[in-house]
Amino acid sequence: MKNYLQALIFLIPIISFSQDELEGRYYKPDLSGDTYEYLDFDKDGNFEYAKGGHLGEAQPSKGKYELSDQLLILNFNNSQSKKIGYHQTEIWRNNKDSISVKIKVMDYDKNPLEHVFISGMNNSKRKRTNNRGVAELKFYKENSAQNLIITWVGFEHYDLEIDKNYNYNIKVYLTPNLQQIPIRDQIDTLRIKEFEKVYFRTEKNIIWEKWE
Repeated sequence: MKNYLQALIFLIPIISFSQDELEGRYYKPDLSGDTYEYLDFDKDGNFEYAKGGHLGEAQPSKGKYELSDQLLILNFNNSQSKKIGYHQTEIWRNNKDSISVKIKVMDYDKNPLEHVFISGMNNSKRKRTNNRGVAELKFYKENSAQNLIITWVGFEHYDLEIDKNYNYNIKVYLTPNLQQIPIRDQIDTLRIKEFEKVYFRTEKNIIWEKWE
């Protein structure tokens, strides 16, 4: 009986690895090539996770990780929130028969964005910003609203509405086109079934391959 138990224990896989061994970036293979997903570990217990694709760059989620027996514990406690585009408006009126709408487009760090498209519905009154990030549109004054759409490559589009009775100075702050909203205040636990120098395998046979 004793020999039987010893043999049984010998057959049970013992998975042991350290933070130094885990250090590096691991990708989950995607056969289609349309998306990517990775986990990046350093030897000090920090990790980064992101999932994205060709439609936009992913904003990484960050935190601390722990190794406990066969468990990899990911504590998403250091991710930055995704910033949402916004605008600031100045407005005035006069007795002219037309209105002026001056728009300055910037990124979140207040850098002007050149060649940004600003248009009404069906591309009416389409304009592009100059090297100072500024464009001016004019409309006949009337009792109606006008939707404006602001678009540029690599940034999320931004919509706003104006009242065509008034003049406007508007500052618009765009954010990068990110597919993934970061994870925060969440703890995930992965059970490691197999660990080698070039990959590790979790439950449900999910394989993460090391990027060399």
